[in-house]
Amino acid sequence: MIKVSVSTLDTFNKYINGHTNRAGNLMYPDVESFLEYLDSDYVSTAKMQYGTAVDAIIENPDKYWNARTREYIYDGIVVPEEYISKITPFFDYNFPFQVSGKTEFKIGDTTVILSARADQLHGLDTVEFKTVWNGYSYEKYDKSVQWKCYNLIYDTPRVRYVVADSKVNSGGDIKLKSVYQFYLYRESTHYLEISSLLSQLVDFLITHNRIEKMEKAV
Repeated sequence: MIKVSVSTLDTFNKYINGHTNRAGNLMYPDVESFLEYLDSDYVSTAKMQYGTAVDAIIENPDKYWNARTREYIYDGIVVPEEYISKITPFFDYNFPFQVSGKTEFKIGDTTVILSARADQLHGLDTVEFKTVWNGYSYEKYDKSVQWKCYNLIYDTPRVRYVVADSKVNSGGDIKLKSVYQFYLYRESTHYLEISSLLSQLVDFLITHNRIEKMEKAV
């Protein structure tokens, strides 16, 4: 039995299907680049840390509100009031945030646990929030398999994305340019698509002696 996160499967999809970055370069140009992703420890950049702060504040604005300075503060990271106030209307606080989920696939002789953590479950929707810094692109999300996995794991008919298009100004302050919302819908072909992708990933892990690492993660 092995455990595979939705993010790992999505990255594998980018590798085998030749996804490119905004500069037009392959995100994972060869086997070594994907193996490096599998073997590397998680490293958080300043922008990723800011995104983590925004995530936490969106989930519980009152907890991180500083009435004296009229700004939000999470783990020493300051987020302006106007930044958060433009995002919170996209969320219903009667529904749970950070919902773990998993589903099981049988791939040959290997049982695969596909795991995820949704930002929010809202009625029939799985909700995914993103903070981006290099411009908004609907195609980036449409081409991913993340949302297809979410619909399978949480048995929802659609994923609602909320994307905060952000910018670092020359003075270092953060500006929220726009908030985008869109839906991606479940189709009957998605189960077979995810099964096939997992099968390719299992073969890759066996070929490159990484299967044991995934087994220890269960």
